[in-house]
Amino acid sequence: MQGDLGKGIQYKIPVIELIGPRLWNSIMLAAVSMVMAVLPALPLGVLAAVKRGQLWDRIAMGIGLGGQSLPSFWLALILVLIFAVRLKPLPASGIGTWHHFILPSFTLGWFISAGATRLVRSSMLEVLDTEYVKLARSKGVAEAVGDLEARAAERADPCGDLHRLYVWRHHRLVHYSRDRVRLAWHRSVSV
Repeated sequence: MQGDLGKGIQYKIPVIELIGPRLWNSIMLAAVSMVMAVLPALPLGVLAAVKRGQLWDRIAMGIGLGGQSLPSFWLALILVLIFAVRLKPLPASGIGTWHHFILPSFTLGWFISAGATRLVRSSMLEVLDTEYVKLARSKGVAEAVGDLEARAAERADPCGDLHRLYVWRHHRLVHYSRDRVRLAWHRSVSV
């Protein structure tokens, strides 16, 4: 284990020099994607739980269903078609300004945001159905709001659990893909 990845075949320079700038862009994209995933998910999930069975609940669950069922590659193509080709307010590709992060980070965060919205909603519904909150509501709305905020803070951990699940899933997919490429390379070399 020396950390020496050797020289690239195409560029003839050390691989670590090729990875460095690209790794920074990937980290930036991942950070912006997580922010774009969590920011709408938390208030939308809480609103859906508080307005259970009403219009906001249906909107949140529609977003949750769409986000979990639409393939990311299809969403990315549709977003590029609409916002980069037809309307042209955003670039279709490239690196440079913050405009270049909007479409890819929205696409990457869409799936996570949908799952987090559903998770926050179910956690908040569980909190709202506790006897303690029902008692606080019977005493007065102001006390119930304060208690609800305290209980909501206790329930912030499921979002962390969801994030850890997605990181684990991504980690497994990366290793699976790497192993498949390595196997194909060994087969092509041994033939």
